Amino acid sequence: ARAVAARLVALAENLARADMHPLDECREFAAAEDLGTTAPEIAKATGAHLRNVQRRIKTWRDLPEDGKTAFAADKISFSQAHAIAQIAHEKTK
Repeated sequence: ARAVAARLVALAENLARADMHPLDECREFAAAEDLGTTAPEIAKATGAHLRNVQRRIKTWRDLPEDGKTAFAADKISFSQAHAIAQIAHEKTK
């Protein structure tokens, strides 16, 4: 429990930095969820809107690696990455 709380505090501090890439947010929100933290808890701890937390987790989980690479290189926007993730998710159903 302490490790999760410490990670959430660090995440909130990192989100306050203007230079955190949205892909990093996606990865960190998903990692927090993997540790057992719910999306509402992540949102509350970080000050992020719940819907943004949910979208970033889903994008991280469903975006193919080549999409993550393009997103990290700023070749696509978050909206484009999220759309690609949605399509990829539909294809795996």
